[in-house]
Amino acid sequence: MVPAPFLRPNPRLSQAIRLHEFQCRRLAVRIKPIPYSYLGAVRPYTAPPGPRAAHPRAGSGRMHSTLVMVGLFSASLVYSAFRPAQSDAASLTPPPLEAYTPTELGTILAQLLDPTSSIAYESKPTSALLLSWAVLKMCQLPFLVDIAPGIIAAAQKVGLEGPLFWVIKRTFFAQFCGGETAEECMDRMEALRAHGIGSILDLSIEADLETANDTVDDKDRSPQSISAHQNALADRVAKLTEQCLDTACKQPGSFAAIKLTALLPTSFLVALTEACNWGRQEFVKAGGHDWVNEQDSEGKIDYAATRRMLSQLPALSRLASEQADTITLDLFRQADTDKDGRIDWIDFQRTFSPMNPEALWLYAATLTEANEFSTGPTLSPVHIEDYHLAVRRLEHLAQKAKEVSVRLMVDAEQSYFQPGIDCMFGYLSSRFNHAHDSEPEAVVFNTYQMYTIAALPRLVTDIERARRENVAFGAKLVRGAYMESERKRAKELGYPDPIHPDIASTHKAYNTAVQYMLNIVRERNAALASDETKVRPPVFAFLATHNIESIRLALKTMQAPEDSMDLTIPPTTPYVLFGQLLGMCDTASFSLGRGGYSVYKYVPYGAIDEVMPYLLRRAQENRGVFTAPASPDKVVLARKTVLGGELTEIMRRVKRTFGFTPYQPSFNAATSNSYE
Repeated sequence: MVPAPFLRPNPRLSQAIRLHEFQCRRLAVRIKPIPYSYLGAVRPYTAPPGPRAAHPRAGSGRMHSTLVMVGLFSASLVYSAFRPAQSDAASLTPPPLEAYTPTELGTILAQLLDPTSSIAYESKPTSALLLSWAVLKMCQLPFLVDIAPGIIAAAQKVGLEGPLFWVIKRTFFAQFCGGETAEECMDRMEALRAHGIGSILDLSIEADLETANDTVDDKDRSPQSISAHQNALADRVAKLTEQCLDTACKQPGSFAAIKLTALLPTSFLVALTEACNWGRQEFVKAGGHDWVNEQDSEGKIDYAATRRMLSQLPALSRLASEQADTITLDLFRQADTDKDGRIDWIDFQRTFSPMNPEALWLYAATLTEANEFSTGPTLSPVHIEDYHLAVRRLEHLAQKAKEVSVRLMVDAEQSYFQPGIDCMFGYLSSRFNHAHDSEPEAVVFNTYQMYTIAALPRLVTDIERARRENVAFGAKLVRGAYMESERKRAKELGYPDPIHPDIASTHKAYNTAVQYMLNIVRERNAALASDETKVRPPVFAFLATHNIESIRLALKTMQAPEDSMDLTIPPTTPYVLFGQLLGMCDTASFSLGRGGYSVYKYVPYGAIDEVMPYLLRRAQENRGVFTAPASPDKVVLARKTVLGGELTEIMRRVKRTFGFTPYQPSFNAATSNSYE
């Protein structure tokens, strides 16, 4: 028992902080340091001589740390279960943005590099901070992340998914998801908006090749039955996405994310991808380039090469030679926009893709016809029906998004789906991203995973295609989230790994894409300022990253050299946006929000069993932060950046509770008395 002289009441404490967080409204004590003389002959522990491994206590530090971490995790879980923390918007009312002093670039860069910055955590309840810290610490345990899918599968087999999902919902789900319905996300979205952060509302439902047909009746697994089942599920997701749009429009400037694997039958998406890949491979074989930029005039093919390519398709194979020549020549003339007798990859893609209604019939064939006439890709009658339903479904969603002023973010997915997804995006972009409006806006954005080798050439080509079609172009740049499944599938099927060989190559590709897009934004701003008569359509660069170096690079690139300050891209520009995932990299989001930049949080929602793939990827991504090959200094900085803010704020509150440090809010406290 501590002697009485070392406990002294502190009546001022109850006025300085919210004591109900510590359940001690009536009694607050101040603990004075115990004099060294009271410690008697106690001396600090000194490690014995010799190798540490020879000592019986060696190696126990990691076990003790793990036990302490699991204990804190369990305590925060129990606390959140029996006394659920309110949402940020409901429990803490932050001051209006006008109360903050505009943040200079130098201050933002300093905050990004400060691993102990608590700018993002001042408004969070202590229970939420403890839970957040514990969840992210659990992601440091590679063995736990590795066995998580097996644990979930085993629990579902024996009927114990209920208790397991109860735990997940109050921990990982609470950290990385906004709720189970769109309406449940509104409090979280409003709390973010109060700090200058927008939202990307995401119905986190997706499908993969292995799971798409899990709920199909085993008695009837014909292509027609599978297609009908998947289209019914896609219609359900489309209705839920409409509800997502209705919720997102309540907060101006919001996005709604969509995953095409949830809105299209996966069998059709695979067939569409195969057709796109075939076109790219054959175009390159014919002597063309499968990427195009504004300055490139090479890499084209002539009519004869085009005719040889198309002769592999089933529709032309069935026709007489003269009739096939006439049809091919008509399409070639349509593709040859500059009338030089040659077409490049963009011309071929726009004209001969299955997404062009005039070319769709070229790929159509029954199984018998495909085996008899075709050596190229084919779309069965079931796929053709899927095509029409998919186009109708996506056009309806894009039109509704345009009407309610919400932008659609097409998420990137696995590489064996991505060419088909890109093909769909190109079609939607040409229909809805009109640049001839008084205030051109990209309604539909595509996502580019820069850890894939093909991402940068695709991005450059798609920007040039948008320029030719005079449509606005929106691109979200991410590093990627499917690396483990991509490499596993490539190894199993024996095709080249689509991922960059090392993290340095991924960083280089991402940063190159950032600078490429920002330079286009800068050049367009300069053209507008000089009143040029012909200005290219706008390009919207959405930089979604948790990498502090990439964020700093983007901020510095937006600043023009001192001798040409008129080329600076202002923070308030609508053409440069930043984004991070909910529950991750909050310091960057809050710093950018207070600095006046357009920054967004990705807010996924859905039933706990439907968002499980998303949660597993978040756990793997956080594990990658702590275990990816890098210099020791960068690994330490990454750990501190992810966890340092929460831990610093927790310790600050503990010290403040016991009177060690005064409370000094970073904003005008007169505007709000609801902060801890």
